[in-house]
Amino acid sequence: MLRLPVFGRPEWFRPKSVGWGLTPVKWQGWIFAASWSVVTLFPFIYLMSHSLLPEAYTWVALSLAALIREVAQILNQIAGQRQRDVDSIRAHVPAEGGQVATRHFDLQLRHEQDDGTQVERDLIQEAFNVLRNLGHSKTEARRLLDGVLGTKKQFRDVKALIQGVYQFGHGSQA
Repeated sequence: MLRLPVFGRPEWFRPKSVGWGLTPVKWQGWIFAASWSVVTLFPFIYLMSHSLLPEAYTWVALSLAALIREVAQILNQIAGQRQRDVDSIRAHVPAEGGQVATRHFDLQLRHEQDDGTQVERDLIQEAFNVLRNLGHSKTEARRLLDGVLGTKKQFRDVKALIQGVYQFGHGSQA
């Protein structure tokens, strides 16, 4: 299959909550969306003003087909990254690991008996990956974790840390 270049970057977008498509989350995503609008509409308006109806409709059809291909490739890249994140978490799960049910994912927890520093670092990384898989940007996931970790509360596992993140994020101290 021929793979054409993708001009948009997955980190500029998140999948739409409802329906199919992308929602810009960074200024580059908004520029990308505006550029597609300009590239599609201006030639269409020009062709229509010169009474070139078949050419105008052909231009819109081809532009929309190219946009749909671009969006599909970006969505595939986002899905691939999320699957790699989930696989990296599951790769560290022992057979006796616990399970966390969320709205979007069924994630496994790792229970380690290492020294406290190692567990804390792994706990934070796993919580970060969970937040990313739930649709938070890297910056937002870091901000949420920094906020709850600033409370100096100790968390025994990823589930407790994620609950603390959402409690902290909703105004109550975790």
